[in-house]
Amino acid sequence: MCRIGRKDTKGSVLCVQDKDPIIFKMLLEFLYKGYYTDNVHPNVEGEKDEEDRDCDGDGDEGYNEEEDDDTQGKEEMDIGKYDDGNDSDEEDDDEMDLVSDADTGPWARHPTTNEVDAFLRGHDDGEADRYGNEEIRGAGNRLNSYPIDLITPLRLYTMAQKYSIPLLKAQALREFVRTAELHWSSYDQFPNVVVELLRCTARRDPLRDFVARLVVAQYSVDPDVRTKFRPLLESYAEFSADLLDKMVDLLEASK
Repeated sequence: MCRIGRKDTKGSVLCVQDKDPIIFKMLLEFLYKGYYTDNVHPNVEGEKDEEDRDCDGDGDEGYNEEEDDDTQGKEEMDIGKYDDGNDSDEEDDDEMDLVSDADTGPWARHPTTNEVDAFLRGHDDGEADRYGNEEIRGAGNRLNSYPIDLITPLRLYTMAQKYSIPLLKAQALREFVRTAELHWSSYDQFPNVVVELLRCTARRDPLRDFVARLVVAQYSVDPDVRTKFRPLLESYAEFSADLLDKMVDLLEASK
């Protein structure tokens, strides 16, 4: 468990998110409203307001206020299908449609940690290519219009994990993943983000696995990436070992 004020062998403070008033405010906002606003990522409320704008004015005849109340607080997360890790022969038991149009979608309830982890495990298997594909790819990408921020979703992710808030954990993870996929290689502060990730998460945290996969894909072919991450690899043996494991996986897959 990550605790404020706990120090590693080098005497540095491990985690600071509990003492960050901005992060704590976002946590409270999420608990009260079901979403958080960080002035960086498009937030759920903003997206919903834009989508439902025609329902608030002179009126869309199909708009039903009572029905809207029933769906308040639900969010959309289009990450396609994922493998839940079971080896069952029944396909319906092995995969779940995470497009939340249906009442059984992930935002109709709290997604479990296993579901979030399964999404990350399937990231390099092509499943994550369908994750937010309308937002991540294509002209007019909204994310490119926002400043890059990976520290905020990371701190919210670790806060949500500490206080067992799975819905917040999943939303913060979503913002981290889709931003990192686009900007990690050009974001000069990414090694610092990785340092905080390593200090504030457990050894087998799926977000570590996701970051390691991002880095290893470019490490062997991009000298700038090697230069940027060399000091980090010298200081964090666990992350170095993770990269080696991923390199072996890539070599085995290429045979």
